[in-house]
Amino acid sequence: MRILRIITRLNIGGPAIHVTSLAKEFNNEQDQTLLVFGKTGFYEGNMYHLLEGLEKLTQYYYLPYLQREIQWEMDLRAFITLFKVIGKFRPDVIHTHTSKAGTLGRLVGMLWNFIYWFTRRHRKIKFVHTYHGHTFHDYWSGKKTRWLLTLERFLNVFTDKVIVISKQQKKEICGMFKVAGKHKTVVIPLGLDLSEFRNTSTSNEIANIGIVGRLTSIKNHKMFIDMIKYLVSQTRFFNFYVIGDGEDRYYLRQYAKVLGVDDFVKFMDWIPSPQMSSIYNNLDIVVQTSLNEGTPVALIEAMTCGKPVVSTDVGGVYDMGMKHLYDVLYKGNEATGIVVGVGQTELLGKAILWLRDNPDKAKEMGQRAREFVLKNYNLERLIRDLKMLYDSL
Repeated sequence: MRILRIITRLNIGGPAIHVTSLAKEFNNEQDQTLLVFGKTGFYEGNMYHLLEGLEKLTQYYYLPYLQREIQWEMDLRAFITLFKVIGKFRPDVIHTHTSKAGTLGRLVGMLWNFIYWFTRRHRKIKFVHTYHGHTFHDYWSGKKTRWLLTLERFLNVFTDKVIVISKQQKKEICGMFKVAGKHKTVVIPLGLDLSEFRNTSTSNEIANIGIVGRLTSIKNHKMFIDMIKYLVSQTRFFNFYVIGDGEDRYYLRQYAKVLGVDDFVKFMDWIPSPQMSSIYNNLDIVVQTSLNEGTPVALIEAMTCGKPVVSTDVGGVYDMGMKHLYDVLYKGNEATGIVVGVGQTELLGKAILWLRDNPDKAKEMGQRAREFVLKNYNLERLIRDLKMLYDSL
């Protein structure tokens, strides 16, 4: 099977890890994959090191005209180039990832299939689109969001299979926003190569609290810094770390200074994947404060290292075995982590304090988390699930 895999850009984050892993796994005796990706933003950083082992032009193709922002001239050039790529590669399946690539990739494929129908000279291409998250709330204005929803509904009429990465996301895609039918939407959770992530820390003391991710508004790091202010008012025995890079870096530094907590938080640049295991093992708790998520890779990696995690209850986070703080405190639920509502800064801080005051329970939570992700988010399971889906088309 020949698979044309298209993603808007290989910026730092889970989707880039996902598509590069699939490009490698689906290049074998039975399958050929060509990964097409576009230009990263100025402040984003990239994960081009993940392309190691893939051959340029035959297994991956850099398309600089493809970028996140809408620019009609660049988008037209990307459209024309993608059409030429299809003509040369002749895929059986076009599998798109992220919003812009999903739009352009499927529109180009639809044109190709129209030519197939009109001339009968080309075989019909099947379409698969993966929602790693979605941009239907907390990203754009109301008018732009409504336009995007209409476009997605139109595209999904012609899409053979829609992949979501959690049960909660399926409820949002099929129910809340109604952009795809349940009959063509399947849940395939993320799968990662987790072999490099393991728990090497030996201390039971909880002192180092960190957040890992792109420094961008949707990740809501402001809530993390607000939490620092709350915790500093309760105790001075924590160290806080913000790990990542992005367009909000300067703003967040200034915001910490305005709140008077800049002496308590250290900002660290993004670190290549092979070194992230040591970073997680130097943290005692990993926090996620996003407004909108699919399934956060940073939480999967932290949980694989046996770390207790606390996150806002967004996207597929709850499907990772986590429970609300009340359930953990009073119902004795054996959770893999703790979730709080978006904006519940004080509750986020109280979850941190509870974990500090109950180190044995925090350690047990981390062990359950590791067992859960190794069972449910491994790369081998992902490859099996996708292979079955492709064979069913």
